[in-house]
Amino acid sequence: MDESYLLVLIETYKKYEALWQVSNIAFGITAKRDEMFNKMIEDLKTNHDIEMSLENLQDYIKYINRLYSKDKEQQLKCELDNSEFTPTCQFYKEMTFLNESQGPFKCANCNEIIQKYESYHIHVAFHNNTVPFRCPLCKMGFKQFRIYIMHAKRHLAVNSFQCNVCGKGYPFKTELDWHLTSHTGDKPYLCQVCGTGFRARHD
Repeated sequence: MDESYLLVLIETYKKYEALWQVSNIAFGITAKRDEMFNKMIEDLKTNHDIEMSLENLQDYIKYINRLYSKDKEQQLKCELDNSEFTPTCQFYKEMTFLNESQGPFKCANCNEIIQKYESYHIHVAFHNNTVPFRCPLCKMGFKQFRIYIMHAKRHLAVNSFQCNVCGKGYPFKTELDWHLTSHTGDKPYLCQVCGTGFRARHD
């Protein structure tokens, strides 16, 4: 990849914080990530006369992440060995905005180097007796990143599933399926004693 072209991509990537800023409520949500990618595509076309497909942009972003992670891992190893670090990518300093989202990560408690974002935060939480993931809006804590993402989707009203009767949206198919019973009158849960039907298990 041409060096000037790579630098433009890095600088444009940095502008879209939802893709890398872990304190951003949209971080990690696929629908929001795709929204940011589409804005990046328009940005590159308008401001740099670069036309790119969504698939190509995603590949370039993965490439940038790999470049940064490779040098970051070497830097962490050099810190542990107390040796000099020289990055292989000339734009390493320009990519340091990725430090909180892209592994590897070094545990400050035990110096273990951990590759993945979720694993690192779970590891640190074990040391500190804290919850690894916390919602930046309501401060609720979560033990798993995927459960936190489910929670964040509700804050952002990310509704991937739409009712074809009334148009109401839901973040998960199970919730849409339950909603649809309000239109159809279905009562799939039967009492084992009397046979009465209910829309939900807890009715």
